[in-house]
Amino acid sequence: MSRRRQRGHARIIPTGWDDASGIPAGWDEVPGPADRPASGTSARAQTRTEPEGHAGGAGKEKSRRRLIAIAAVLALVIGLGIVLPALLNRGRGPEATVREYLDALVLGDTATLREHTSTGSGPGTAAMTDEVYSAATDRVQDYEVLEVRTEGESATAIVLLDNGTHQYESTVTLTGRSRNFYSPLEWRMDPVDYGTVELLVPPFAEELLVNGTTMAMDRVRRPTVDGQYETVLQLLPGTYEIALPDRGELVAPLPLEITVLPSLGAEARYIRVQELVGYDITEAGRQDIDQQVSSHLEDCAHSQARQPEPCPFSVPMGEREAGQPSGGTWEILEQPQLEITPALNGGFDVVGTGGSARFTPHAGPGGTAQESITVDFEVSALVFQDSGGGLHAIVLGASGRYGVVVCYDSETGQGSVSADAVTGAVDCA
Repeated sequence: MSRRRQRGHARIIPTGWDDASGIPAGWDEVPGPADRPASGTSARAQTRTEPEGHAGGAGKEKSRRRLIAIAAVLALVIGLGIVLPALLNRGRGPEATVREYLDALVLGDTATLREHTSTGSGPGTAAMTDEVYSAATDRVQDYEVLEVRTEGESATAIVLLDNGTHQYESTVTLTGRSRNFYSPLEWRMDPVDYGTVELLVPPFAEELLVNGTTMAMDRVRRPTVDGQYETVLQLLPGTYEIALPDRGELVAPLPLEITVLPSLGAEARYIRVQELVGYDITEAGRQDIDQQVSSHLEDCAHSQARQPEPCPFSVPMGEREAGQPSGGTWEILEQPQLEITPALNGGFDVVGTGGSARFTPHAGPGGTAQESITVDFEVSALVFQDSGGGLHAIVLGASGRYGVVVCYDSETGQGSVSADAVTGAVDCA
């Protein structure tokens, strides 16, 4: 007799799809005979139908959750695109920009400083180099930002600049710019006005030494209406030595010291007119001029006229008596002592005092000797340099009138004095 195992209740494995118990609804009951399908095939179909329908609902739920996650990621990316730049630039306000500029001023970063000049990188900034600025004294050594005021897209900063001996208050302005609606403001300093110096230089000056650094003059020199030449330089705060290059043993460069106070606002933008005299006379140059003046006086002594021209001595008009001959001979008794001082265009002014000469009239009728006349005189002369560094002295006549023509090459600026300029016959060929 065969024995059959008694059917017991089936155990359902939880899937965790729906309710809190993890058992899908209706799956915890075992169907009875009345609920069974007519055949095993239908039963198998029924048992497959319910899980497949439920799996479709779970798939839709997963898709929905995936869409929600994607939307959340997109929202996060967009939020970071708006918020993150603001967070990163939170410390990049106008004060940070001002400090970056002032750090460059203290450290001597002239490339950064030139970017802020109000005139751009033109010829006027030729002296704003690391070599020139590093050799300057009285530079800005420290600073303090006293106050920063912001109004919309504009800001004003008041700073205190310290050059080691004095402190100077200055004002700079900034402008904020945004690339788009969501971007934060990027603060930039408005163009800065540096100290501007106008130098009057000799026409033959082809180079200029600024703190020992040679600077070509071809781009920064221009003629003036009175025949001189000028150059305009922008200089950073500090003290500079400006000179012309060496031109031989007759003259020595005469440096000019210029101090630009620490000022960065509009008050710094004014022209400081300075005359760069150029050269002082050396002992060799003094001897050369003295010889030229003495030679000129000897030429005057060869004249037989009572008023030789152009000479610094003459017999007064009332000294001649009736019947006396008009001619005579001259003799230089004392050479004048010369004082030579630098003058415009790299030349020199010469004044000589203490000179004396004697005029002896020719014998009168019948060979009668005439009384000699002694006159004291002073001498004045103008000295010019030629293109090679030579000196040319022009001695003025007793009347003090003179006509001097200096010819300059329009391309090179080299000058020369016409040999016949005093007599009026000018030749600049």
